[in-house]
Amino acid sequence: MAGKTKAFLHLNIILNVLQNREPFYEASAQLLAYAETGKIQGFVAPHSLTTLFYLVSKDQSPARARTTVTNLLQFLSVELIGLI
Repeated sequence: MAGKTKAFLHLNIILNVLQNREPFYEASAQLLAYAETGKIQGFVAPHSLTTLFYLVSKDQSPARARTTVTNLLQFLSVELIGLI
């Protein structure tokens, strides 16, 4: 039996959802939902998380940034590009 589909998610996919960026919101939200529900195995680069933390901290607060990153790490794995 084949393994689960793997998807490496660019930071823009996450930002599309967090910032409701059209016309990309719907497709990006669906991709994140697939990862969250286990339909796919989602990966993100380490530098994407640090950049996301910076952007959310600047726009909202460090506490909100920690919550956002922590929530994503519940269903996304951190991997270096090219090693999955």
